Amino acid sequence: MTKDIHFLGAHTSAAGGVHRALLEGKAIGATTIQLFTSNQKQWQGRPLTPEMIETWHRTMDDTGLSHIMSHDSYLINLGGPRLEILEKSRKAFAEEIERCVHLNIPYLNFHPGAALDGDIQECLDRIVESLLLVRPLLEQGKTRLLLETTAGQGSTVGNRFEHLGYIIEKVKDVIPIGVCIDTCHIFVAGYDIRTPEAWEKTLAEFDRTVGLPFLYAFHLNDSVK
Repeated sequence: MTKDIHFLGAHTSAAGGVHRALLEGKAIGATTIQLFTSNQKQWQGRPLTPEMIETWHRTMDDTGLSHIMSHDSYLINLGGPRLEILEKSRKAFAEEIERCVHLNIPYLNFHPGAALDGDIQECLDRIVESLLLVRPLLEQGKTRLLLETTAGQGSTVGNRFEHLGYIIEKVKDVIPIGVCIDTCHIFVAGYDIRTPEAWEKTLAEFDRTVGLPFLYAFHLNDSVK
């Protein structure tokens, strides 16, 4: 990130066209935004038309926003043990990347995955395999994949920095990868961030297990939980 420049924004709505998310960001005084490039609760995303892509790029120029981040569908599970869902997840994730490439979105934020009734280590290895499969798509653009820290609810992985470190170590030399720390999620997962001293300790732990150079973004919030 450029020194003395802070990219701060919110998740804005793409209802009515992806470019609408940029306009909302500009209206609230943001310098960046996060958006869904397609319906986050459906497997099949609506393809971007040439007109939609052109309008997006024109609006990007008009608003001056940068460092845009997309968030993938909530349905995607890149580490699940059930073949049918895994295949659907990999296809949907590839389409997420394709939309980011068309829109020149530099970051795609995603939840790593969930083991469900399977083994956590096997889940992590399937996530690695899933990420390596999209290398050809990533080579078509400049999108970096960002693993989002999770709260660890259910069987989700990514609630421990060690999970993220393992995935990154396996893929870092092949694809562009990084991390988005969600402050609500890491707090629920047991990482103390209530004081400056606690933050220093938590970031030191992140640096030891993942590496601060891989930290690209934060989800900041004041959720009760």
